[in-house]
Amino acid sequence: MIRVYYLLLLLMPFWNYPRLPKFGETWTVIKLVGLAAVLAAALHAFLNGSKARLLEWTESRCFLLLLIWAFISASTISRWEWAENPLTSCISVAAYLYPTMIFLSTLDAIHRACYYIVFSMLLASYSVFSQFVKYNVGRPGGVVGDPNYYALVAVTVLPLCLLLWAGAKGLARKLLGLTALMIVASILLGASRGGFLSLVFCLLYLGWQSRRRLAVLAASGLTVFVLDFLLPHSSLDRLRQQDNATKISTEIRKQLLEAGWAMVKDHPLTGVGLGMHKPMAPQYNPALRAGALGHNTYLEVAAELGVPALAIFVAILSTAWVRARRTASWFEASGNQFAAQIARALEAGIASYAVAALFLSAQFAKQLWTLVWLGLALARIAAQQQHERSAVLVEHEAFDEPYVSRQA
Repeated sequence: MIRVYYLLLLLMPFWNYPRLPKFGETWTVIKLVGLAAVLAAALHAFLNGSKARLLEWTESRCFLLLLIWAFISASTISRWEWAENPLTSCISVAAYLYPTMIFLSTLDAIHRACYYIVFSMLLASYSVFSQFVKYNVGRPGGVVGDPNYYALVAVTVLPLCLLLWAGAKGLARKLLGLTALMIVASILLGASRGGFLSLVFCLLYLGWQSRRRLAVLAASGLTVFVLDFLLPHSSLDRLRQQDNATKISTEIRKQLLEAGWAMVKDHPLTGVGLGMHKPMAPQYNPALRAGALGHNTYLEVAAELGVPALAIFVAILSTAWVRARRTASWFEASGNQFAAQIARALEAGIASYAVAALFLSAQFAKQLWTLVWLGLALARIAAQQQHERSAVLVEHEAFDEPYVSRQA
């Protein structure tokens, strides 16, 4: 049954892939697989007596609160057809939570899940180059459909590739190294300025966390420099050469930020309604046309759902980041470097998303939420191991036999 969940992870970047069939206006292959994963998790939990215990974690409680908030906003304020309403994206994100907490109950299962996520990004990065070579797309977004969105999801997964690579061997090491290189190269080829800045942050973050700080930072800088030289164009070209299209894009972003800020000032508590930023932007800034994204996740959340919803969203990110750091520290202290590397990757991935989200509206990016839920599953295992270790210590103390001395 867990294979359905792994398939869901594999399909994550393909939500805009046109070759996947659709069933009506609402149902896609990914949504059907997500529904199947939820049902499989429920059956697995029934047969094995396992429980997700979703309300035990701050992140999941805040997310459920945000989901209820979004549902109320969509039902009372928004004016969208159901098939187009972003509420369906909220629900699809929730579909990753329950199966994750049911299926990923061991480090081995989490390890496999990480490799499925990595392999999905290998396929996505290949599609970027394929789109550029076959169809001569200037700024390819691959299966994701947009170079900016692709850069965000790619930079969120990149730490998993790099940190798992450090402890991998054989074919797994080659796969992780190839995927990391493909991700960096495809982000540069997509020429997303925000994506490049978040990539730089991600590499700096990982380098600063490394014990061989200078060597890692130097290798990262050299890799970006060489790829920039080899690729026909890159993000650095758009930063160095401000052509008319780039200047227009920059001006639109500024106008969108002004419109979003005006929405926040006008409706600070409730926002203008879930999914209503795009159609209402021209009303708050006549220089804009309808259908433009906010290009800032935090501002768009505040504009659509209000400042309280933004506080909940930021609380989820910050809590997940802190939890990943603490989980990594505990595993490092207990000598489990493999689990610690996964936790550090989750920490860096969430931090990289937080930076990339400044340049794009991506509150429903499934890669982010999957990393958050993986962090909960990993923290639960750490808590279980800590409880078992404490129980062993208490048992040995009851017999006046120090556990540490006996292990020695």
